[in-house]
Amino acid sequence: MQIKNDLRNKRFDTKKINLISVVLLCVCLIFVFFPISQKAADSTYTTDTTSYVMIDEIWNGETFIESRLNTLLQYVTGNDNLTVNNIKTNGSINQTLNSEDIRTKMKQKGRTYVFDDGSTSVTLGQDIQVTFGGLTWQVMYLTKDKSGEDILTLWLSSNQQDEWIGKTSGTSYTFNNNGALTSTWSAGRGIYNYYYEVTDTEGNITPSNMYSTSYIRTVTLNNGGQYISSQSSAYDNSSSIMSLSTANQDSNSVFAMFTMEDVYGSVTDYLVKPIEVAYQETESAVGDTSYWGNVAPNDAYGTPNEGTWNTNNYGDSSAMATNDSYVDWANDYLWLPSMAETGWCDEHNGIWRTHTNQRRNDSSYTWLRSGDVNIGNNAYDLVPEGNNYFYGVVDTSRAVRPAIHLNLNEAARNSSSLTEETVWNGLFSEQPSLQDSSQANSESNPYIIDTASKFAYLSKNSGWASNKYFLQTVEINLNSEPWTPINNAGYSYTYYYDGGNHSISNLYVNTAEQELTSNNYIGLFGYVYGSSSSHAYIKNLNIDSGSIAGSRYIGAFVGYAGYLDVINCSNSGVDVNATSGDAGGIIGYNILGKIINCSNAASITSVTLNVRCFCVSFG
Repeated sequence: MQIKNDLRNKRFDTKKINLISVVLLCVCLIFVFFPISQKAADSTYTTDTTSYVMIDEIWNGETFIESRLNTLLQYVTGNDNLTVNNIKTNGSINQTLNSEDIRTKMKQKGRTYVFDDGSTSVTLGQDIQVTFGGLTWQVMYLTKDKSGEDILTLWLSSNQQDEWIGKTSGTSYTFNNNGALTSTWSAGRGIYNYYYEVTDTEGNITPSNMYSTSYIRTVTLNNGGQYISSQSSAYDNSSSIMSLSTANQDSNSVFAMFTMEDVYGSVTDYLVKPIEVAYQETESAVGDTSYWGNVAPNDAYGTPNEGTWNTNNYGDSSAMATNDSYVDWANDYLWLPSMAETGWCDEHNGIWRTHTNQRRNDSSYTWLRSGDVNIGNNAYDLVPEGNNYFYGVVDTSRAVRPAIHLNLNEAARNSSSLTEETVWNGLFSEQPSLQDSSQANSESNPYIIDTASKFAYLSKNSGWASNKYFLQTVEINLNSEPWTPINNAGYSYTYYYDGGNHSISNLYVNTAEQELTSNNYIGLFGYVYGSSSSHAYIKNLNIDSGSIAGSRYIGAFVGYAGYLDVINCSNSGVDVNATSGDAGGIIGYNILGKIINCSNAASITSVTLNVRCFCVSFG
C-alpha cells in the first residue's frame, strides 16, 4: 500500500551522518579468530485439550491463508467437508451457532488431528481460538448480517498478547511488561452519579458511562471521535458539565489494522460493523440476567427487546439515548462486548452462551460496554475468575478485550492457497515448534524456523528464546520492515542459532526512526552473552542485504557479545552505521568469543576509529 511504500522510501532517503567518520569497506576471510582482550567500553495448530483448540494466523497481511481458514470453518460448523471453495461457490454457510453449540459439535466429532510435528490431539468439546492480525481471539458466534453475509464474532482471548510486549502506553491506557493492556473506561467523570445531572457543554445528556463518548472506545480502541475528558465547570447542587475532547485515529495504534482502512495490513474490508447486525440492535441482558429489571445503557443501538430503563430517584437513564452520539459505537469495526452478549456466569451466559473459561481474565477485571443501570459514573465489568460481574467507576483501569465481526464470505473470496511464508509482513509473529515435540529442546532437537513470522517471534520474545536451540530451514526475507534486534534491552541472554546454510535478507534497523528499548545493541541480535562453560553460537548463516544504524555496539549479526562463537557466517550486504562507535561487520563488540570462517563485504561507518570487520577492539 502507498503508506507503507512512502515510509520505506523515506527510510532509504535518510542522509548519512555528517560527522568525523571513517568508512571502511572490509572484504575479509578469517578461518580462526581466537578470543582477545577488549577495551572497556510452535506447529500450524496447537492445542490445550482441556479447554480449547488453537488455529494459528489466518491473515498474511494481504490475503487469508486458505488451509487455516478451511480448518476454522470445519471446526466451527462441524462439517469436515466445508472449505472456502464451497463458500465461493454456494455463497453461504446457513447456520447460526453460539459458542455452546460449537463446543457441542466439537465434542460430537471427537476427531483426532495430526499436527505438523506428528503429534495428535482429540477434540473434547473445546472452545476455538484463532490468531488473526497477530492477536489471539475466541470464536463466539456464527450468524448472518442484515445483508445475508456469514459473520463469525471473535472476542479477544485475553488482554495480554505477545504482540503487545514493549508497546508504548498512552495517557489513560497502559501496557505492562508482559503485554497486558488496561485502560480507564472514561478519561473523566461527573462529580454527581445521577444520570439527569450530567450534560456536555452543548446541553446534551452525556453521563460518564455513555460508551460512544468514552475514552476506551475513541482512544484506546482507536475508533476516534469525541470523548469525555474532564468535568470542566464548577458545580452546584443540580448539575455537572462535562468537557469533550476530540481523538483522531492513530496509525501507530495496536488496533490500527482493525479500525483504519489506509494502513498496511488493514482488515477492515473483512469486518462487519454492529449497525449491520440485527441482534445488537435490540439486545438486552434483562431476560438472561434475571438479577436486573432495567435495561443496561449501551447494550443495544436500537430499542431493547426486553426490560425498561431506570427511572428511579437517580434519574432517567434512557435520557442519554436522546443524545445524537449515543449510537456512534455501532459504526465501529472494533468494539467492547456487552453484558447481554457475554453474560456473567454459566447460568446467565448471554447471547453468545459463554462459559467461565471464555470470560476469565486472570490478570484483571474486564471492561464491558454496558453502563450501570443506576449510576452514571459506573460501567459493568467481568471479574477475573469469569464467574460473576462487578461495576467499576469509569476512571479506574480494567482489562481491554474488544470484539469484531469477521465476514467469512469476504474472507473466503480473498483467500490464497499459497503456503510459502518466508517474507515478513512486519506485523505478525508465531511461536516456533520443536522438531520432535515429544523430546526436550536440544541441539539435536531444535525449534524449527520455517517462516519469517517464526523468526520474528524471537525478536518479540527474546527472554523466551534464551537458552534455546534453533534451526532455520528456509530463506527469510525481512522485507525492510523495521526490525527490533533480538534482545535489544541488553539482558544476559544466551542463544544457539543455526542458520542451516540459509540467508536472511533486507534487515533494517534505524534507531532514529524506531522506538526501541535502547539505541545501543543493534543488529540481527542485539545482545548475546554465553558463559565460559557454554558459549552461545550463531552459525551457518548469511545476511545478504539491508542496513542498520544506531548509537553504539552495532554489528550485522550481533551488537554486543560475550562468550559467543560466530561460525561460517557472512555479511554480504548489510551496511553498518554507528554514531558513537563500536561497530563491526559481524559483531560490534565481542568479549571472549570466537569468529571462525566468517566474512564481511559491507560498509561500516563510525564517528570513531574503533571499527573492525568483525569486532571493535583488537588489543
